[in-house]
Amino acid sequence: MSISFTMSVQVIDNRFVLDPAPPRVGGTGHVFRARDHQRDGATVALKLYDGAAIDDELRLECYRRERSALQAFTHPHVVRLLAGGHDGARGQHYLALEWLQEDLVTHLRGQGASQARRESRGRRPGRAPAREVRQT
Repeated sequence: MSISFTMSVQVIDNRFVLDPAPPRVGGTGHVFRARDHQRDGATVALKLYDGAAIDDELRLECYRRERSALQAFTHPHVVRLLAGGHDGARGQHYLALEWLQEDLVTHLRGQGASQARRESRGRRPGRAPAREVRQT
Protein backbone atom coordinates (compact mmCIF):
# COMPACT_ATOMS: atom_id res chain seq x y z
CA MET A 1 0.00 0.00 0.00
CA SER A 2 1.37 3.42 -0.87
CA ILE A 3 0.23 6.68 0.59
CA SER A 4 0.59 9.88 -1.36
CA PHE A 5 -0.47 13.40 -0.78
CA THR A 6 -0.02 16.69 -2.50
CA MET A 7 0.86 19.89 -0.78
CA SER A 8 0.24 23.12 -2.58
CA VAL A 9 2.96 25.70 -2.30
CA GLN A 10 1.56 29.14 -1.58
CA VAL A 11 3.61 32.08 -2.83
CA ILE A 12 2.78 35.64 -1.84
CA ASP A 13 3.72 38.51 -4.16
CA ASN A 14 6.24 36.31 -6.03
CA ARG A 15 8.50 36.59 -3.00
CA PHE A 16 7.29 34.80 0.12
CA VAL A 17 6.68 31.04 0.37
CA LEU A 18 4.30 30.12 3.18
CA ASP A 19 5.18 27.33 5.58
CA PRO A 20 2.52 24.58 5.53
CA ALA A 21 2.04 24.82 9.32
CA PRO A 22 -1.23 26.40 10.45
CA PRO A 23 -1.05 30.17 10.93
CA ARG A 24 -1.68 32.15 14.09
CA VAL A 25 -5.06 33.84 13.85
CA GLY A 26 -5.68 37.39 15.02
CA GLY A 27 -8.39 40.01 14.76
CA THR A 28 -7.41 41.36 11.35
CA GLY A 29 -5.49 38.52 9.76
CA HIS A 30 -3.39 35.41 9.86
CA VAL A 31 0.34 35.25 10.60
CA PHE A 32 2.31 32.58 8.76
CA ARG A 33 5.89 31.47 8.99
CA ALA A 34 7.34 32.08 5.52
CA ARG A 35 10.59 32.19 3.54
CA ASP A 36 11.64 35.46 1.91
CA HIS A 37 13.33 34.65 -1.39
CA GLN A 38 14.62 38.19 -1.84
CA ARG A 39 16.57 37.71 1.41
CA ASP A 40 18.19 34.34 0.65
CA GLY A 41 15.28 32.34 2.04
CA ALA A 42 15.32 34.06 5.43
CA THR A 43 12.46 33.12 7.75
CA VAL A 44 9.89 35.88 8.29
CA ALA A 45 6.51 36.26 9.93
CA LEU A 46 4.06 37.10 7.15
CA LYS A 47 0.82 38.75 8.22
CA LEU A 48 -1.96 38.41 5.64
CA TYR A 49 -4.90 40.73 6.24
CA ASP A 50 -8.15 38.80 6.22
CA GLY A 51 -10.99 40.43 4.32
CA ALA A 52 -13.55 37.96 5.63
CA ALA A 53 -13.44 39.37 9.15
CA ILE A 54 -13.78 43.06 8.31
CA ASP A 55 -14.89 45.15 5.36
CA ASP A 56 -12.41 46.27 2.71
CA GLU A 57 -12.18 49.93 3.79
CA LEU A 58 -11.48 49.04 7.41
CA ARG A 59 -9.00 46.31 6.44
CA LEU A 60 -7.08 48.74 4.25
CA GLU A 61 -7.00 51.36 6.99
CA CYS A 62 -5.74 48.77 9.53
CA TYR A 63 -3.01 47.76 7.10
CA ARG A 64 -1.97 51.36 6.37
CA ARG A 65 -1.82 52.34 10.05
CA GLU A 66 0.10 49.27 11.15
CA ARG A 67 2.59 49.60 8.30
CA SER A 68 3.06 53.32 8.92
CA ALA A 69 3.59 52.80 12.66
CA LEU A 70 6.11 50.00 12.14
CA GLN A 71 8.03 52.02 9.54
CA ALA A 72 8.29 55.01 11.86
CA PHE A 73 9.13 53.11 15.04
CA THR A 74 12.22 51.09 15.85
CA HIS A 75 12.87 49.58 19.24
CA PRO A 76 14.83 46.49 20.33
CA HIS A 77 11.65 44.99 21.84
CA VAL A 78 9.45 45.46 18.76
CA VAL A 79 9.73 43.25 15.67
CA ARG A 80 11.11 44.99 12.58
CA LEU A 81 9.04 45.57 9.48
CA LEU A 82 10.87 44.01 6.53
CA ALA A 83 8.35 44.58 3.74
CA GLY A 84 4.73 45.31 3.04
CA GLY A 85 2.52 45.27 0.01
CA HIS A 86 -0.42 43.79 -1.81
CA ASP A 87 -0.59 40.38 -3.45
CA GLY A 88 -2.80 40.94 -6.49
CA ALA A 89 -3.42 37.23 -7.12
CA ARG A 90 -4.90 36.74 -3.65
CA GLY A 91 -6.30 40.24 -3.22
CA GLN A 92 -4.64 40.59 0.18
CA HIS A 93 -2.36 43.11 1.82
CA TYR A 94 0.57 41.74 3.81
CA LEU A 95 3.32 42.74 6.18
CA ALA A 96 6.58 40.81 6.44
CA LEU A 97 8.02 41.03 9.93
CA GLU A 98 11.11 39.81 11.69
CA TRP A 99 10.65 36.16 12.77
CA LEU A 100 10.96 35.28 16.45
CA GLN A 101 11.64 31.66 17.33
CA GLU A 102 9.47 31.73 20.43
CA ASP A 103 6.11 33.16 21.31
CA LEU A 104 5.79 36.20 23.57
CA VAL A 105 4.96 34.26 26.76
CA THR A 106 7.98 31.97 26.35
CA HIS A 107 10.19 34.95 25.54
CA LEU A 108 9.07 36.86 28.63
CA ARG A 109 9.54 33.81 30.84
CA GLY A 110 13.08 33.49 29.47
CA GLN A 111 13.78 37.13 30.25
CA GLY A 112 12.59 36.57 33.80
CA ALA A 113 14.91 33.59 34.15
CA SER A 114 17.77 35.61 32.67
CA GLN A 115 17.11 38.42 35.14
CA ALA A 116 17.15 35.96 38.04
CA ARG A 117 20.43 34.50 36.78
CA ARG A 118 21.96 37.98 36.54
CA GLU A 119 20.83 38.81 40.07
CA SER A 120 22.16 35.56 41.51
CA ARG A 121 25.68 35.76 40.04
CA GLY A 122 28.27 35.46 42.76
CA ARG A 123 25.83 33.88 45.21
CA ARG A 124 25.98 30.43 46.67
CA PRO A 125 22.93 28.70 48.07
CA GLY A 126 22.34 29.78 51.67
CA ARG A 127 24.79 32.65 51.52
CA ALA A 128 24.41 36.38 51.04
CA PRO A 129 25.98 38.06 48.01
CA ALA A 130 29.66 38.86 48.48
CA ARG A 131 29.01 42.60 48.77
CA GLU A 132 26.72 41.95 51.78
CA VAL A 133 29.14 39.81 53.75
CA ARG A 134 30.42 41.64 56.81
CA GLN A 135 34.09 41.67 57.53
CA THR A 136 35.01 40.98 61.16
